[in-house]
Formats: sequence, C-alpha cells, structure tokens
Amino acid sequence: MGLMDVFSGQYPSGDWEPAAVTVEYDFDHHALCGVRVGSPFERFRPLGPAEDKAKARKGVLCYYSKGFAVETSKDGQAKQFVLGFGETWGGMAPPTASAFKGPLRYRGGQIQLGPQTTEAMVMTQFGPPAAREKRAKSGNAIIQYAIRDVTYEFEFSPNKLLQAVGVSAEPEE
Repeated sequence: MGLMDVFSGQYPSGDWEPAAVTVEYDFDHHALCGVRVGSPFERFRPLGPAEDKAKARKGVLCYYSKGFAVETSKDGQAKQFVLGFGETWGGMAPPTASAFKGPLRYRGGQIQLGPQTTEAMVMTQFGPPAAREKRAKSGNAIIQYAIRDVTYEFEFSPNKLLQAVGVSAEPEE
C-alpha cells in the first residue's frame, strides 16, 4: 500500500466482487471459509470488500457482519484469523459487530461456541490449555492451545465469557 493508494481511496480487497461463500471454521484444517491460516489472503476474494477501509489499509480485513477478521502480512499471507463472539470481540470490533455464527468443526464433528461459552466449556471440548495468561489492561484471560503448527488463543472477559478466538500459524523453521 503506497501513499497514492491512501489518496486514491484504494485498499486491499477494495475491488473484490462478493460471491456466495459459506462462513464456517474448521479446527481440524485450521480453515476459515475453506482458507487455511497462512494461505494467500487473496483466497478471501469471494467475500468482497472488507467492511473497514482504514483497517484494511493497515492489513486487517474486517468482516464485522460475518463475525471475523483476517490479519494479513506484507508478503500477502493470511497470518491470523479472529473469530468474534462477545460484544466488540474483546475490544477489536465496534459494538455493532456480529458474533461469528457459522458452523464450527472439530475432530470430525460440529462444536458450539458463542457469547455464553465459558472457559470450562472450552476446556471440556479442547482439553487442558497449553498456556494461560491475563491481559493487564483489559483483565481478559487468554487460554492457548497448540494444534500442530497453529496456535489458538481463546480470550475471555473478566466474567469468563468467550470474547474472541485468535488463530495464527506458527512460523516454519
């Protein structure tokens, strides 16, 4: 993104034409709408333009109405997904953003996650977390899971309700 793009109004995904896309997440394949984390972000083209031009110019394609965002790298990869569940997705989205409503698949079956999901419910489905931390500023708790080469961060409000799930690919060595 160059300076002329800012003045011309161009942003990544600005010229994408929306097509029919099934909004879903597959924990077994680490794939959002059929696109694996770490894949070229251009594979999200059927979603159409991102809903927040300012964030898109900074490399974050937000689809607030669908309940997720895709963070891109300078080399064109979809390096992180955020699935939003609680109001503002833990502070990332405006209050008008929708919660992720698509089907969620894990271990060959469908699982349920939503704004009323607690830490205990996540641990029942995914087992004990690999790590736990607390964000000092927000007081939100983060529990982490490593599934093969992908890290999942489940973020919970101080009252232990699911706010968002971050999905990131580990760098290859």
